[in-house]
Amino acid sequence: MSPVPFFNNNQRGRVGMNYTTVTEFILHVSSDNMDSLMGDYSGADILSRQEQILNQAEGMVDSYASVRWTTPLYASITVTSSGIKKSVLNIAQFLLYVQIEGDDVPERVKVAYLAEIEWLTKLAEGKIFPPPGTDGVLSSVRTGGSSIDIDSDTAVFDYDNMKVF
Repeated sequence: MSPVPFFNNNQRGRVGMNYTTVTEFILHVSSDNMDSLMGDYSGADILSRQEQILNQAEGMVDSYASVRWTTPLYASITVTSSGIKKSVLNIAQFLLYVQIEGDDVPERVKVAYLAEIEWLTKLAEGKIFPPPGTDGVLSSVRTGGSSIDIDSDTAVFDYDNMKVF
């Protein structure tokens, strides 16, 4: 499996995590596994690396979700649905292994990652909805697109200027 590209969400002006915390990430991976994987890092470097990986995972979730939904999907981290949180954590765990261990990713981590990408693809295609937050609020559907509106009483196209087509 080839390495996952590096995403730097801070370039988008995003500060902090929107869906989960470093503590939840450590619990998801397990403290023992996290300690062995982060062995080459120390102190503040460990926290910085963990935050960086979580931001990358959240960036991936947002990149799929933003095709149809306003992101971040929830008003605050305290109302994030457990489903989105699980997606971020599974993707982050995969990124952690890939970035530190290279191709030596446990099969269960690969399977969980691929399942999340499949789910996010369906989300981007509009085949499924993101789960509502714990406050019961669902992210709003993106209504805008890359098209433009021309506000004019004068017709832009008519019979004469369309003949060439």
